[in-house]
Amino acid sequence: MKLSLRATIFLGLLGCTVSHAGVIFVGVETDAAATAWSDPGETKTFAAEGNVYGSLGYYVLAPSAADQTSTSTPVVNNDITGPQHQLAMPTQISSPDALAKDPWVVGGTWVNVPNYSIISKPDPKAGDFRVGAISSDTVEGGNVGAYKDFTYFLLKPGESVRLGILVDALGQALYAADAISVHEGSTGNVVYSEPLSRDGVPELVVYDLMNTSGSEVQFNIALHTQKPGITGFSLLTFDPLP
Repeated sequence: MKLSLRATIFLGLLGCTVSHAGVIFVGVETDAAATAWSDPGETKTFAAEGNVYGSLGYYVLAPSAADQTSTSTPVVNNDITGPQHQLAMPTQISSPDALAKDPWVVGGTWVNVPNYSIISKPDPKAGDFRVGAISSDTVEGGNVGAYKDFTYFLLKPGESVRLGILVDALGQALYAADAISVHEGSTGNVVYSEPLSRDGVPELVVYDLMNTSGSEVQFNIALHTQKPGITGFSLLTFDPLP
């Protein structure tokens, strides 16, 4: 199959930025391995402990209403557990000790509507529910089409974690990401994921992050699309390195 010039450049950029000191792209979990993130009964490829994701901590984005009424509420520069905390179920937040503070959301909108994906609760014995997301417009620029930084957090000195980011859970390919990137705020070096499928099937994109310095290090997560649009993320998981 002959690739377009744009696709060739896209893949070439990915090949040039697979890893650098501090950030390594690991791989992508799809289908049940992603949606059953907390269920040890579903085989995972990159789970580092207990065949689950989130063994060190997690942030699941969903509304607090028991009936999961449709939600659309703007957020501007708030912690995930900050003023908008009422929109996240308390049992869906477990702050990892490796982080200096909870992740900071770079604007966007808390959203949840009936066609979003069904995923496991943090306690899989409690069943499943419809996940929400923080969505936002992407903007022009970046090495892989349009992009936007969606969230960032600080990793404590000497800490290392395996990070998972759930995308494409918003029911339509229109709201999916073409790629994710993670970069250290101190260096600006960017590490891209492999190209992602835009098909409405959730994908958990997995990275290894390491802070070997004696101070806190900031890591930014950006979502990329090949053209400007709306995309979002629905879950962050944190695990030890294998």
